[in-house]
Amino acid sequence: MGDYLSFIIILAFFLISVTTLIIFMKLPAMNSIDYRSIRVPKDGVISYIFTYIIPLVSADINKPETIVANLFLFFLVWLLYVRLNLFYLNPILVLFGYISYEVDDKIIITNIPYHRLLHTNHLRGSYFTNDIFIAKKIDNK
Repeated sequence: MGDYLSFIIILAFFLISVTTLIIFMKLPAMNSIDYRSIRVPKDGVISYIFTYIIPLVSADINKPETIVANLFLFFLVWLLYVRLNLFYLNPILVLFGYISYEVDDKIIITNIPYHRLLHTNHLRGSYFTNDIFIAKKIDNK
């Protein structure tokens, strides 16, 4: 029963992640953003990864209390990341070539190389939230 439940939970999280990524990749460039300065992000992705890796490695799927505790922890982390608008720390985006940068008082998630971002101050893209802007290389040639 524990293996079956674990598989269902992992499958659900995977489907949610893939769906979010598809929506992210298909966002049309409907807005633009101007910025004065751009900074390389902090190491937040590493802490994001370890928040999930440590509980997964230490989980005993044969003990229901471990599964329940991990589900509660994952739900709590998910809730915090959504409420605090920390979507940009998602390591899946990094795997697909998207890096987050701090610009003025916003976050830009883009697959445009950093050296190119330094030589421009205007990008086309879409707002994912009020503080997160997505700029794709294909929309900024």
